[in-house]
Amino acid sequence: MKNLLDLDESLLANLKSISISAETLEDFLSEGCLLLKSHYKLKSVSIYLSVKEPVLQLFYKLDENSKFIEKIESGNKYKPGQGFVGQLFDEQLINCKAYAYSEAISEIEKKDISFKTNRFSPEKNILALPLTGENRILGAMEFIDTEVNYSDSCDYILSAYVVSQVFSRAIGSLIRGEFIRIIEASSAMGIEVLNKKLGEEEYLKNVANLIIENRLINYYVAIIRVFSTYKDEVKNESISSNIDIDWTDYKKNNYPVTKSYSTQCYLSGKPKTIVNINDNNISEFQNSSWIQNNKLKSYICLPIMFSDKCLGTLSLFLKYPYHFYSADHYYLRLLAHSIGKTIGLEERMENMRSEVTKNTRATVRELSDLLSIKEFSHHYKNDIRTIRDTLDKVIPTLTKGRIDKLIELSDFVDHRKKELDIFIKNSRGKYGLKIVFSLNDLLDEIISTFRTEIELEGIKIEKIFGDIPFVFMDKNRLEEAISNIFLNAIKSFSESSPKDDKKISISTYIDASFDDYCILISDNGIGIKRHLLPDKIFEEGVSEFKDAEGTGQGLFYSKSILDSFTGEIDAISSAGVGSTFTLRFPRELFEDQ
Repeated sequence: MKNLLDLDESLLANLKSISISAETLEDFLSEGCLLLKSHYKLKSVSIYLSVKEPVLQLFYKLDENSKFIEKIESGNKYKPGQGFVGQLFDEQLINCKAYAYSEAISEIEKKDISFKTNRFSPEKNILALPLTGENRILGAMEFIDTEVNYSDSCDYILSAYVVSQVFSRAIGSLIRGEFIRIIEASSAMGIEVLNKKLGEEEYLKNVANLIIENRLINYYVAIIRVFSTYKDEVKNESISSNIDIDWTDYKKNNYPVTKSYSTQCYLSGKPKTIVNINDNNISEFQNSSWIQNNKLKSYICLPIMFSDKCLGTLSLFLKYPYHFYSADHYYLRLLAHSIGKTIGLEERMENMRSEVTKNTRATVRELSDLLSIKEFSHHYKNDIRTIRDTLDKVIPTLTKGRIDKLIELSDFVDHRKKELDIFIKNSRGKYGLKIVFSLNDLLDEIISTFRTEIELEGIKIEKIFGDIPFVFMDKNRLEEAISNIFLNAIKSFSESSPKDDKKISISTYIDASFDDYCILISDNGIGIKRHLLPDKIFEEGVSEFKDAEGTGQGLFYSKSILDSFTGEIDAISSAGVGSTFTLRFPRELFEDQ
């Protein structure tokens, strides 16, 4: 005989240790049940869970040979009141008894508790204990023991009850962990939406499926609605459910139905819960006949918020009456927040792209009377490309605390717009106007113009400026020629280029042998294809870039400008090593100051 009041403290310590280290519920049950079976000398340990339906479904069983039974058959499913574990609970799985125990099962007892004779034969001891979470019945655990007689059944029940509380807390925690994984997956997919790798509709469908397909999450139907930003119209509606839900009578509505619970949630920005759907409240649902036909019994609807504005709703149904407690609201609010962040940021980025395009187009119209369309189109495309490239680099970092980069981008767009506005105001009639200026200072100005691109790419700038006299020439056109070459150097770095090894070198010097003043711009980028050198790279429409980034205008314009100054430009390059552009100016363009 053994006295189980002397419960080995190491048993509880080991169970708690297993619950902390287990990554999944299956991990915890496989180790925990094996530990219990050995400690109590049990024939079998069974775990029943109530998740999607108001029944007790066999989830895990360790039999007398310590073999895990994976196949769950219909005979191992009990409604409240059925079977030995079923008698623990009331009809709605809300209230429960402390335990159910029998030392010897008689034929009468078998009839009373609805035993199935093909599963049970008279046993010495059968003990069932409820597994209860913070706000609901999780299920039950069942011990069967045919070998051991206990000195006092109360001792046995008490010690097993203590163990069941450890199991309850561990199971509840691991189920909550499943919901956290859904939230993390939603956030990860949200990054793909912002990166334009995943569409909004597909994203919402994936989130709805994650909720329903997880067998440890008790929601039976998920409906996610997103409304248009500018009018109360459903833009996207994604639905997911278990396979036995019939959607025949379900009607989608493009506009909110005033009387429905989901509309009340959307307009108020506050959650709406129905613990028990019945004749008194069914008329308040938009699809009341569909709900009745599918026997859905409880409902929760949460607003999808972003910047204090409701963008849509997350609606969930269950198959049984259910009290939604603080834990339910907490995790569902986190999920709704994740969805709201994704949809809200995606709309904000679209608005920013639209605004950038709008402003740039307005600038094109303002400049059309200053430059030929051909010449200005290159500036226009480069500005748009700079903004787009910056967006593509900033967006993936949003979840890593680099929101300041997004603010910096906005400032950059404003800065470029102001520069162009000033250019419009000050440049009328200025092309062709020669002034005296420092060539080295001009190069510093050009580097400053591309500061954002340089920092985002992680490029090191090396300046080696010689003692060059002031130059007397058209500064605006020279700036354009050099800027095109400098921008090509920035674009020469591929995504695979090491961050700490990107370098652009700019130097000025006097070539005494030719009596020329020179600017040399070098990079260690991808290089120029051999067949484009030495002259073809400067032809109109030819680009060294494989994709659509190159318009084939930049270097053509640069050479045209240098030719108009009676200057020269040449390029040398080696694949994978880099490129060097040399600009030469005749001595007569410079004046000693």
